[in-house]
Amino acid sequence: MRRKEFKTDEEYYADREYVTNSQLGYLSKSPLNLIHYYQYGGENTSAFELGRLLHMAVLEEDKFQNEDISCYDGIKRGKKWEEFKSENKGGIILSEKDCKSLKGMVRSLSINDEVSELLSSAKKEVVNCWIDKDSLVKCKGKADAVLPDCIVDVKTTTNIEFEKFRSSCYRYGYNRQAAFYSDGFGVQNFKFVCVEKEYPYRIAVYDCSQEFINSGREEYKKLLESYFEYFISKEKNYNDYYLKGTL
Repeated sequence: MRRKEFKTDEEYYADREYVTNSQLGYLSKSPLNLIHYYQYGGENTSAFELGRLLHMAVLEEDKFQNEDISCYDGIKRGKKWEEFKSENKGGIILSEKDCKSLKGMVRSLSINDEVSELLSSAKKEVVNCWIDKDSLVKCKGKADAVLPDCIVDVKTTTNIEFEKFRSSCYRYGYNRQAAFYSDGFGVQNFKFVCVEKEYPYRIAVYDCSQEFINSGREEYKKLLESYFEYFISKEKNYNDYYLKGTL
């Protein structure tokens, strides 16, 4: 089978032939959530935009330099806001708080020796496609940074303390992401580089244990089975999806 190639980010994200970890995240809620994502896209929150810009600033500096970013200090309504939007039409508008956060996080990551060494020696924004050997579902992933036997993923967070971040990992499916990418890219190790979104923008570098990876693998394998049943073989109809039980 010929390896899938994507010439642009737009082509990668528009593709529906290959499944991403993010799509499995929607499916983990229900097949209806995934259908809604396919039809309308994801919710573009300020937190999502901040994370996207941080990744670009750290991993694709040349692309980031071409972004038209403006900072707005005020309430996003009324005449002042409408005038500001008009003056900065076509660009990215961040709140003053998010602008400060973005600058702080970028600086904090750039002056950390371990992070700088990891990212400087890695290939960045690497796309890979594969077929899951169990479900035979076509999968794809775009890794932040890839080393010979390790993937590095950059995360923003409200608290880098071990227990707090570990809890976030299970809440947001980062264990599933680590397993999905490790298996798909054929690497043994996965690291999270975490940075807090508020001053002093503390940094943490966490390695993923085999137990952590295994828990994520079990989850993504079940979701791929579900994806196959709803969207490939169509043994199940997503319109018939519902929950039931005794409370």
